[in-house]
Amino acid sequence: MSAPAKPTASVYLDGTMSGYSCRTMPSSDTSTTALERQRDAFRRMTPEQRVAMAAEMSDEIRAVTEAGIRHRHPAYTDHEVRAELAAIVLGREEATRRRARRATSAR
Repeated sequence: MSAPAKPTASVYLDGTMSGYSCRTMPSSDTSTTALERQRDAFRRMTPEQRVAMAAEMSDEIRAVTEAGIRHRHPAYTDHEVRAELAAIVLGREEATRRRARRATSAR
C-alpha cells in the first residue's frame, strides 16, 4: 500500500497530487470514452477555473447536506443545523471540541 497523499494546494486533475497517485473508484455507469472526455475538459481549464468549480461544488454539497439535515430534523433551528453540519464535516468529536473552545473564548 502506498503512502497517503499529503494535503497540498498542488492537485492535478490527471490523478496526481504532489507526486502521489490518487486512485478513484471506477464509475460503473460512465463509459471510458466519457471519462476521457471529462478529464480532457478538466485539463483544458485554467487553475482559476478549477478552483472556482471546486468552490461551487463545495457550496452545492453543503446546501444539499443542510437540506438533508432539515428534512430529517424539521424542528432544528439554524444554529442546530450548522452544528449538525459541523458534526458531519468534522466528525462529532472534533465539532464538539471546537464548539467548547468557542464557548470558552467568548467568555
